[in-house]
Amino acid sequence: MDNGRGENLSGTGIYMRCKNSIIENCNIYSCGASGIQLYAPDNINNNDNIVRNNILHNNGFNGATIASGTGNRAYNNIVYGNSSSGIRIFSGSSNNLWNNTAYNNGVGLWIFG
Repeated sequence: MDNGRGENLSGTGIYMRCKNSIIENCNIYSCGASGIQLYAPDNINNNDNIVRNNILHNNGFNGATIASGTGNRAYNNIVYGNSSSGIRIFSGSSNNLWNNTAYNNGVGLWIFG
């Protein structure tokens, strides 16, 4: 997805359960849950995705959530004003974050798992 916009949604702005996909140049805000969420309950098909160059703000949970998979990357995102955290990683392995800007979130970056 390129140059998308999501606003005032009751749930997640973009929910991704796939592999080798890119979400970039999107402005996602005022969603009831996370702006972007990568999650697959079987943890099999959610690998090697890229979340880059997005603005994720004022969402009800996280700006971006990486909740499963391996080799996912999030970089050059601006995340602010999200209720819980700017970017949250709580499952999976070998997921990478770099060069993201996070401010005025509950927590800037939350990693556990």
